[in-house]
Amino acid sequence: MMRGPLKWLTVGLCAVFALTGATWLSFHRADIPYEDLEALYEQPVSEYARLPNGLLVHYTDEGPRDAPVLLLVHGLASASQSWMAWREDLKEDYRVISVDLPGHGLTRVLETTDLTTTGLVDFLSRFATRLNLDEFVLVGASLGGHIGWEYALRHSDNLSGLVLIAPAGLSSPDEAREHAAFASDIVNNPVVSALAVTLDPAIAIRRGFVAASGETAPYQTVRLYADFARAPGHREALLRVSARTDGVSDDALDRLQSLSLPILVLQGDGDEIVRADHARHFVEAVPQAELVIYPDVGHLPHEQIPDATLTDLRAFLDRLVPDEETPQPETAGPEIPVSEN
Repeated sequence: MMRGPLKWLTVGLCAVFALTGATWLSFHRADIPYEDLEALYEQPVSEYARLPNGLLVHYTDEGPRDAPVLLLVHGLASASQSWMAWREDLKEDYRVISVDLPGHGLTRVLETTDLTTTGLVDFLSRFATRLNLDEFVLVGASLGGHIGWEYALRHSDNLSGLVLIAPAGLSSPDEAREHAAFASDIVNNPVVSALAVTLDPAIAIRRGFVAASGETAPYQTVRLYADFARAPGHREALLRVSARTDGVSDDALDRLQSLSLPILVLQGDGDEIVRADHARHFVEAVPQAELVIYPDVGHLPHEQIPDATLTDLRAFLDRLVPDEETPQPETAGPEIPVSEN
């Protein structure tokens, strides 16, 4: 059975891209202009920043400006809305910034945008510099988790902590190539690629949520992410991100041993997209990392069980600046010893 962070996208797109001829017309969907998407989906706290390379980035910025900063980075085909429950809770005590990656949400994508793992890490670095974020806790889910730990390897001086939710990027190179093969074949075939980027992404989005949580997503949620995928250039961008293999190597766990900052890893035990074993291997390689496993939870614990994950997150954040007079809260999920298989 195929597993990995691209499983849901691969399965969903396979079902759509195989259709040709008259059937294709039933699945054809035009791009949605950014102006229309902004009218539908801009949030009261939406802001935009233009990077030196010309890329216009959408992000949200909430909470006291003088509070500790949390920078939230979503997963593949997601957006800042993924963090709504966390943002609502955390903004009382933290400055909470959630950013849409290139080709996601309301962030644009340029023909020159580098959508490799290295390129996405560079994007995050430029964004943090643009907002003058000198020190912050970086929080990443799935693809955002992969970008997060790669960022930490290169820019740990900017981080006071790292939180990873079902982090991608720990597959073996062979697994990574297998997961990326389908998207890569599409990207590298001009005829198929031209067809693929015109099709309705709702099928892939719907199947992705089922794979991630075991449940059918509400219509409005599917519509939100499918509409974002129909922004100009976004469908091609999603395929290019799915086709990347540059961030996976045999020495990933060895490189992670150099991390010396506080790290929290949150993982659903029922995750079929990024297996829980990947999180266990991560904390084995990084002794100071804490691991919390949630039984019967899938790939989106911050969305599926926001209260429990927030309890564990706040306990971790409190320990970054300990208050000796305040008892530390207990974690909501059982911690898994590093030695356990």
